[in-house]
Amino acid sequence: HRIRVSRGLFKESLLEGWKFYFSFLMAQANVHILLLLMQNYLSDLTQVGLYSRASSLTLFMTIVPFSIGPLLYSRWANGTKGAAALEAALTIKVFFVALIITCPLLIYHSKWLLGVIYGEDFILAANIFSILVVGVCLRIVSDPLINFFSSIGKAHVNGYASAIGLIIVVPATVVLVPRYESIGAAAAFVLSNFAMFSILLTVSFFYGLKSRDMVTVKVSEINKLIGMVK
Repeated sequence: HRIRVSRGLFKESLLEGWKFYFSFLMAQANVHILLLLMQNYLSDLTQVGLYSRASSLTLFMTIVPFSIGPLLYSRWANGTKGAAALEAALTIKVFFVALIITCPLLIYHSKWLLGVIYGEDFILAANIFSILVVGVCLRIVSDPLINFFSSIGKAHVNGYASAIGLIIVVPATVVLVPRYESIGAAAAFVLSNFAMFSILLTVSFFYGLKSRDMVTVKVSEINKLIGMVK
């Protein structure tokens, strides 16, 4: 009886909460709808298994960047929108450079990795993995934008972008999977993530991000990055 309930805080939590839930739900649908559709459009479930293992291997690529995301969101939510925009652009550049270095190595060693982690039977998933890597890279460089929109109270933008990605991935899967099997599913995944990244990037320009900040590297930015890492 001594606990006081703040109606204002409760209402604000509900209003913001549904935006985050909608965004999360659409993002998860984009990931899992492919496997669901593949089971309906493929008679050979071996292809589903290969795609599933290749997709699981890509999760190792997201551990570090997706672990950094919540820290950035917390930092940006407590700062100004301009500072958040600058640091979001910097983070995208850092992720991009890191992916250029690591992705070729992952693709080159994908057969070995699949054999060690999942067994020799799944080495055939290497070709699928090499395509999925492109989509995962787009997802990783989208993550700073997702956290940027969340930090400025625009989490619903992420949900809308994911919803459009879902609208794209479903017909792409229906068309490509019967003809190209798991390779077609991987291509549909790439198309979906490309659409989401393009939408998030375009909309971000209306909320403070600048295109020139995406392509230039300054000494002050490097020092800021070192400070952020510390």
